[in-house]
Amino acid sequence: MPTKWLDALWLKMSAIYPAWNNIVGLHPYVLDDQGEPTTELSAKGAVWSQELANLTGEQIKQGLANLKNRSEKSFPPTVFEFVELCTGNDYEDVLDAIMCRLQEGESYKFTNQLAFNFWQRYSFDLNTGNYYNVPKLIKQNLDYIDKSSMFPLPDYSVKSLEQKKPVQKAVRYNRKKRKAFQSHMFACIAINKPLDYDKKKIDKAFSAPGTCDLIDKFKEQGLEMPTRPAKQAWQAGKEKTNKLVHKTKLDKYTQAIKTVFYNFCQQEGLLS
Repeated sequence: MPTKWLDALWLKMSAIYPAWNNIVGLHPYVLDDQGEPTTELSAKGAVWSQELANLTGEQIKQGLANLKNRSEKSFPPTVFEFVELCTGNDYEDVLDAIMCRLQEGESYKFTNQLAFNFWQRYSFDLNTGNYYNVPKLIKQNLDYIDKSSMFPLPDYSVKSLEQKKPVQKAVRYNRKKRKAFQSHMFACIAINKPLDYDKKKIDKAFSAPGTCDLIDKFKEQGLEMPTRPAKQAWQAGKEKTNKLVHKTKLDKYTQAIKTVFYNFCQQEGLLS
């Protein structure tokens, strides 16, 4: 922390606590042979300077003001206790805001800039961690937020651009379902495709949104969605029948799967 801040803090503590000079020292500096302070910090001075380095002037003033609330008023606080006195209000305010954010979700509007910046940095840990560990996580990491370069609070009067975007079709079905469906479709096309098939048409059909549209049509016809990719289904069938089945032949399909996907591909014009 700045030297003048450390000197002022030392004088203030000496004035408040008569035992300060005996416990911590008259000066935060090493004394020379004549007993005069040098410019080199003493061991205790260095510890106090280091531990308070990340605090702002306002926080230190808050810590001094909170001294009167200590239950032990005869003896000075340790450096760690004083840091808690300085940041105590910040911790409580941030904790309140973070707990509200976790409970209310995206509808919550931050009013505390420090809490907002803490959320921006640690949202993954807060969302995925144990709910009861939130206070500990905040207390351990709050000091790592640089208050001199914090992001401003968002303007909640302006709707987020993300909220204006239409929900993409690709989110209708998760990747696992799309992959299983695509696997059977691709296999059917690969085996049955004509020599002059339209590759661009197929590529468009099997984009994420295109696949979702195909699945919609597939399910609307009352057809049953596959639960696993074609290769896994064929492997299971091969082990069940104990026969070696060539992967490019139609007999990889059960009769039901072959008929369903062949007819569907024809209907969608993917085999012409």
